[in-house]
Amino acid sequence: MKRVVLILSAMILCFFTTSLAVDNLYNSNLKCSFTLPSSAYNDLSLLSKEYLPDEAIKNGDVVLDQIFKYNVEILDNFIESYEKKTLKANEMVRITRYTIEGSPIISDLIFVNNKLILKEDKSRNFYSGPKDLIIKEYEIKRIYTKVVNNTIFYMVETTSGEKFSIAAFHIN
Repeated sequence: MKRVVLILSAMILCFFTTSLAVDNLYNSNLKCSFTLPSSAYNDLSLLSKEYLPDEAIKNGDVVLDQIFKYNVEILDNFIESYEKKTLKANEMVRITRYTIEGSPIISDLIFVNNKLILKEDKSRNFYSGPKDLIIKEYEIKRIYTKVVNNTIFYMVETTSGEKFSIAAFHIN
């Protein structure tokens, strides 16, 4: 019930503070256009422990849960700029995914010193074991998308050869 109220609150916030639009690429993706200046990196340690969806949307995050997706175009634009080598120093995008229990998992992609860095924060997922409640940092060699069974995966490959998804959602 709390999760439904949070989702509805986020939707109402979106409705009253931005215009609703249909994302032609992903079919009926609600867009909320909140963005921080690219140089205004808000360190993970400064975020609230609960970091609720309405706060994440307000902060301009790409927000994904089991039902909704917000601001995906920000991630697409970031990847496009990275591929075109037009990212500026400290430009970043924050992806906040919510588990089925409502815990946030936050992934920051930051362009620093001509390198793409991923900071992945699982420390707020209280349903994980103690060894998983950490923030990891990776240097990214490549970022790309992959579509499998009507789901789009945003994948990264680290400089050490690891490959994993940092975001995924069902395509209607």
